[in-house]
Amino acid sequence: MILITGASGLLGHNVLRLLLEQGQRVRIVLREGSTIDPEVLSAASEGQLETIKGNILNDHMMGRAVEGCNAVVNCA
Repeated sequence: MILITGASGLLGHNVLRLLLEQGQRVRIVLREGSTIDPEVLSAASEGQLETIKGNILNDHMMGRAVEGCNAVVNCA
């Protein structure tokens, strides 16, 4: 499992797309109101992508987000 912060930005979208195409399991953190391009989401197979709504400045939320992850990619 790879955690990506900033997945709604240009760099984050590209990293997310590449990881999904490689078959990686990915968890993303999105601020309320942020979205991911539906074309990028369509690259995910069932169970491959998890989304957590929240703010990366929230230590408690980020602690939960990183659980079970082998890597973190910060694109925020």
